[in-house]
Amino acid sequence: MIQLFKLKTLLIVLICFSISACGFHLRGTDSIGNDKIVYIDAPHGTFEQQLSDDLRISGAQLSNVAGDSDWHIKVSQAQLSRDIGTLNERGTVDSYKLNFTVSYSVLDSEGKLIKAPQTLTETRQYIFNPAAIVESESEEEALRLGMEKELSLRIIRHLSALNTSENSTALNAK
Repeated sequence: MIQLFKLKTLLIVLICFSISACGFHLRGTDSIGNDKIVYIDAPHGTFEQQLSDDLRISGAQLSNVAGDSDWHIKVSQAQLSRDIGTLNERGTVDSYKLNFTVSYSVLDSEGKLIKAPQTLTETRQYIFNPAAIVESESEEEALRLGMEKELSLRIIRHLSALNTSENSTALNAK
């Protein structure tokens, strides 16, 4: 009985070490901090709303005026494209490939560029069933929303890193 307990404990310890050795980390919510005021200049739509929601969750305060903000996030593109993934033997579409692309830059309160323009893309592929068009459309919608969420979180991770570097620069200047 004691040997079985020791074996289980050893197994759990080995699993924990192997997970940490491979670089796995739980991904929590990135925090921008409550002191950052952010203005979003983005094409109106679900991506703008997703980014606003995620920024609020990360601790940022949103501003309606660019001049009143610490950061001005300028989203120049937030676009979904759909390409044919595969065709069947009859030449009809079997799957589609969805690409959601966001291009953005970050300016400071004076309009100076503090994060160069960057383009991020998420890609998903889904099976298209012409007999179940409603289900295929709802699957496409769910995938689009998931891609928007992922890109929004990637932008916030970039902002979090930017905030960290700004804080360390300010500390070094003191």
